[in-house]
Amino acid sequence: MQTDDIIKEITPEIIALRHKLHSIPEIAGKEFKTCAEIRKFLSGVPHLETASPFLETDTVSMLYGRTPGKNVTLRADIDALELAEQSGAEYSSEHPGFAHSCGHDAHMAMLCGAAKVLSRLQDKLSGSVRFVFQPGEENVSMAKDLIAAGAINTPAPDYVAALHIVPKYPVGTLVIRKGTVSAASAHFIVKFNGLGGHGSRPDLARNPITALASAIVELQGAVQNRITPFESGVISVATVSGGTLPNIISEEASFSGTIRALTDDTAEKLIESLRDICQCVAKLHRVEVDVNISGRYPATVNDDNAVDMAAQVIENANIPLEWEPNSAMSSEDFAYFLHRAPGVYLRIGTGVDAPDLHNPRLDAPDEMLANGIKFLVNFALAGTVKE
Repeated sequence: MQTDDIIKEITPEIIALRHKLHSIPEIAGKEFKTCAEIRKFLSGVPHLETASPFLETDTVSMLYGRTPGKNVTLRADIDALELAEQSGAEYSSEHPGFAHSCGHDAHMAMLCGAAKVLSRLQDKLSGSVRFVFQPGEENVSMAKDLIAAGAINTPAPDYVAALHIVPKYPVGTLVIRKGTVSAASAHFIVKFNGLGGHGSRPDLARNPITALASAIVELQGAVQNRITPFESGVISVATVSGGTLPNIISEEASFSGTIRALTDDTAEKLIESLRDICQCVAKLHRVEVDVNISGRYPATVNDDNAVDMAAQVIENANIPLEWEPNSAMSSEDFAYFLHRAPGVYLRIGTGVDAPDLHNPRLDAPDEMLANGIKFLVNFALAGTVKE
């Protein structure tokens, strides 16, 4: 049976799986029901060897071909967002306040579909394919922890690949680019500690809120003053907290946000700028400051040769292809996989008028699943061939 015929045969089952996964969204590191559903599905797929979890909620399965060859590691993220779903789907979230509004339900379903198809094509497969269902892509970057735990050590991957949904492109169209796909990023929390007092005598206090306000204003010039016009970066302040009453000068105040840049070096420059500015402002206002950096993501950089191979696979499989003109300032911890092996991070269209990522109305269309499965299967078959 041909690949397209197998995909057509299993698509109803994969759609049903996506709907089930969509209905049980769970946040990073807590994806216990999700993990159970994935393992339940994979247990019915012949020839797979599934490891015990490395980080409680991950699933890593291996499929070995009949002849020696390379390893291709395919990854899907499995966590959801703390967001109240508004898609109106019959299979909407059963967990109030949580939603698959970034399409990870579709990513999991496509990878499960690829595993089932490749199992049926084992006689045509060289080498091995690793299927990684990774927890905690959103905000906590658990790809780093999963890799550090040895999840992709044996055999080491020769190629890695992952798909992510994207709006504004036709349903099922694959979107690819060479070089940097997504930005490096970091989260920051800045806390100023001063001396509280009465609002009538600010001279007897050391106001952390005025320091906070000054720091935020100064940060607006950090990008243009600290990096060259040929680099891309942004510092975004997203939350501010401080004070309880209008006649009391607070003891502490804080703000938080993100730093993003298209190279890891530029991100480091902006982190250094954040620290410098906050420390100088603190000294000026006679307060203490603590700058906490977390949630680090490297830039996601595709390998040129892997992109060429992927583009050829897409063309041979008759899947619509568009080249992405610009890097995105969003971030993706698949970057850690790309640090271990050459590979490609692609996007797959959800429709030109589809809701954006992290929108509570988002629901990935079932019609895109077949093309995603077809790409993953054919990329694996091409990448495992021994040269």
